[in-house]
Amino acid sequence: MSRLIDRRAAALVFALLLGGLAGCGDEKAAEGEDQAAAETTKADAAAAPVEGDQAAATTASAPAEGGVTEVEAGATSAPKVEKRNFVKLSGETEWPDKTLQPRKSEIMPLAAQANTLSVARSSVGYVAVGERGHILLSQDGSEWRQVISPSRSKLNKVWFETDNHGWAVGNDSTVLETKDGGETWELRYFEGASEPLYDIIDLKRDEYMVVGRKGSILISRDRGRSWERQSNEISDFGFHFFSITRLKDNTIWVTGEFGFVVKVSDGGETWEKVKSPYKGSLFGMLPLGRYGFVTFGLRGSVFVCRNHFRLIPEDMDEFDEYELENITDEDELAELGWELVDSSTKQSLFGGSITATGEVFLVGVNGTGVRSSQRVTAFDTVDLGLNYSLSDVILLGSRALVVGKNGPAWVQMN
Repeated sequence: MSRLIDRRAAALVFALLLGGLAGCGDEKAAEGEDQAAAETTKADAAAAPVEGDQAAATTASAPAEGGVTEVEAGATSAPKVEKRNFVKLSGETEWPDKTLQPRKSEIMPLAAQANTLSVARSSVGYVAVGERGHILLSQDGSEWRQVISPSRSKLNKVWFETDNHGWAVGNDSTVLETKDGGETWELRYFEGASEPLYDIIDLKRDEYMVVGRKGSILISRDRGRSWERQSNEISDFGFHFFSITRLKDNTIWVTGEFGFVVKVSDGGETWEKVKSPYKGSLFGMLPLGRYGFVTFGLRGSVFVCRNHFRLIPEDMDEFDEYELENITDEDELAELGWELVDSSTKQSLFGGSITATGEVFLVGVNGTGVRSSQRVTAFDTVDLGLNYSLSDVILLGSRALVVGKNGPAWVQMN
């Protein structure tokens, strides 16, 4: 039972961060509450189904036609692909779920003070996304203006692969694309009342992968024009995938619930979980050196891998989430290819960035900020002067542009 509560607590923290639960508010976690108490008290709520974010529903009609499930024969790692066919009506796209249709966001006077979940650099300067489909642009990170989004669904992540070409993903399986640095956006995928999406990455030229709640995987092979849902023996467990990261050697990794750390290869076809030292949720990952990374998550947990070739693959046939343990012994961690790093906080950590000199800076619940040594062997707390939850950060010299419950803000890291 304690393992079930721990899993639901992790889901609640990230759901509150990214809006995965309907009617649970927009904060990452209850501000000012004791973290563990808040997670345990509300654990059962984390299992609630996700509802759509759209402000209004159209008249209900028959389910989408043309849904086809194809299972590729052969190895167990071969993905199951669910094709989504779209029907053109009067020149407009009809999405898979016809009961909820996307609606454009509204320009709101206080959008820059609302819950903001992700920020990225672009040719415009900075782009931030969050509540009610809000998309904010700024040249200097201080003065922000809102632009129209094709969907009012909460946006959980914004990512730019070039200065002009970027993507945003969010609730209702929303996928948006921009080609002008964030000034205008096109809706590339939408499925009302479906699972939230949390992160996106390019697999290779013109191919993209998105991950999200309950093992959601979307892949496009045609520059984002069409998307297919996929599943495999890892996603079939139904655990949440929170982040996708490309390391400096171009390998791609996914983090998630139950300490999931997964290597993705072959254009998203092959998923390989490695043995993890942690049984809680890992919300993000940052590259470290050529073959390494730092991953962080629930209750201030931070782990470092210096060389991912030392990590040990895990047989999913033997995986049992109820038998997982947190490993803290230094020698045992080393055998698995991991290091446990003291983050100096017990607050959950949701976002991070790396300084020009190789230090890691992480942010999280209740305005938490922690900064590592250059070798990332320890962290010190940084007083950011904020008391609300933070979800993402961009570094610029001694300053950090953070986003969170109260919108974007510059803070000093000294």
